[in-house]
Amino acid sequence: GWATIPQVYSKLNGVEYSINCLPHSEATISVPLGVSTQTNEQLTFNFAGMETFYTTIKIELEDKTTGVTQNIKENPIYTFQATPQDGANRFLLHFNGVTAVEGLEASQTKVYSVDNALYVSSLSNLDADILVYNVNGQLVAQEQMNGESLKKIDFQAAAGIYLVSIQSEGSLETQKVYVK
Repeated sequence: GWATIPQVYSKLNGVEYSINCLPHSEATISVPLGVSTQTNEQLTFNFAGMETFYTTIKIELEDKTTGVTQNIKENPIYTFQATPQDGANRFLLHFNGVTAVEGLEASQTKVYSVDNALYVSSLSNLDADILVYNVNGQLVAQEQMNGESLKKIDFQAAAGIYLVSIQSEGSLETQKVYVK
């Protein structure tokens, strides 16, 4: 019956939804995505219809179990091994530029936080040093992007505002991020 068919859902405030929508926002939005299955099995996500999004919107799937992040507009097929122990937060769908309009110049990078991680998202593959400072100017984390468009920085720090400096060849950009 239906109980044995794998289910995909999004969980918000303890409630499981089969469909989720995005509010208009200039911030990057991350939507948790879970899979429920009764047995260990290989499953495939096929994100069809990506051409309906503006080209300035970047959508990436992060598999928190394997550590793989994939741009699903460029590669809409993702195959993985599902288990009954997979939780509601195994995957994150990162939407960058939900309110973007064709032809407008957008910032090349966005910085945001989800759970205990910081993310640096770039519209193109980026080679850069990432430096994270607290409000007292102390360096609290440092990472590198090596030809990546999304970098996850595990960040076990107190809630508050942090400054993230992105230094690439010929450019320096600093953004504020609030960590809950």
